[in-house]
Amino acid sequence: MTFGSVPVQCRAVGVVVLAGSGAGTRVLLVKRGTGSFIGEWGLITGRIEADEPAWQAAVREVQEEAGLATVHLYSAGYCESFYEPAGNTLEIVPMFVASVAAPAAVTLNDENTDFRWVTAREALELVPFHGHRIALGGVIHDFVERPVQEWRRIRQHQP
Repeated sequence: MTFGSVPVQCRAVGVVVLAGSGAGTRVLLVKRGTGSFIGEWGLITGRIEADEPAWQAAVREVQEEAGLATVHLYSAGYCESFYEPAGNTLEIVPMFVASVAAPAAVTLNDENTDFRWVTAREALELVPFHGHRIALGGVIHDFVERPVQEWRRIRQHQP
């Protein structure tokens, strides 16, 4: 008997952008202006370019989509995964946490139409994607409710 398979691909990154600390922490959400999810609130996401490490794609996407320079970049310790029926692929998306100076002025590109700085709990209610809610839950626990674990910091990214 022959069995089929579903190719696994990692072509994009997701970034939870945080400003502030503790109870005062805010999460950046952007309102999508293009693609299948127009009008939905989400995290910063984007494609990985050829020969680009995922962590560099995360830094670049935060700059391109929101005009923000990251102060520190961390691994969120989570990869979102979902099935993409159009390509019959299982997509794996590494998630990152970017801290930015607060208050941070946001400059959107043409991919998004609006932005909000919200509490972590508000972000959980606003994002429509199950994987983003899982990532946010972990980020709230590991980056908002407790001290940041420095071993998660991506050292290649030096501000």
